[in-house]
Amino acid sequence: MTRRHTVETLTAAMLRRLGVHLGDPNIRETPKRYVKMMKEFTYGLTEEGQQEVKDILSKVFPSKNDEMIILKDIIVYALCPHHLLLVRLNVSIGYIPKGKVLGLSKLARLAHLLAKKLVLQEDLTTEIAETLQKELEPLGVMVVIKGEHSCIQARGIEKRESKAITSAITGVFKEPTARAKEEFLELCKR
Repeated sequence: MTRRHTVETLTAAMLRRLGVHLGDPNIRETPKRYVKMMKEFTYGLTEEGQQEVKDILSKVFPSKNDEMIILKDIIVYALCPHHLLLVRLNVSIGYIPKGKVLGLSKLARLAHLLAKKLVLQEDLTTEIAETLQKELEPLGVMVVIKGEHSCIQARGIEKRESKAITSAITGVFKEPTARAKEEFLELCKR
């Protein structure tokens, strides 16, 4: 029995225990679809997903630019590790390069891949910033994420318009006299 088949069997058993009729044509294939979805949302935990992150970060370009680079409004989805419910994340990433830059699409791909696991928004924010700081060695990185959490909006307290905002900063963005943090926040408002 394969691991996938086992998870499908367990999913079907769970649904039956909850009183769901698996004979319904709309639900019959749900255990199979659930396993496929969970594989998509945990891709970042696989060796293949981790290698893809390394591959993305290995493709840098020389640049004389020493001004801030920002990619904002990167929409990615993750699963809440507490409830396994969907989280919609709006990610903004900024950095000040030091001799090399990453392709803009690679910033979006990095956020997408790092979100593909059961992860707290707070930890994802820090992971993106620290990963870019370590691999690119820029003057600094700032990441802001606005999250819409189904576990807050659709269950429990049911606050549908709520958003969680987290940030992580490194390098010059942390310096109290530098304007990098203010500039990033101002540019992200546009």
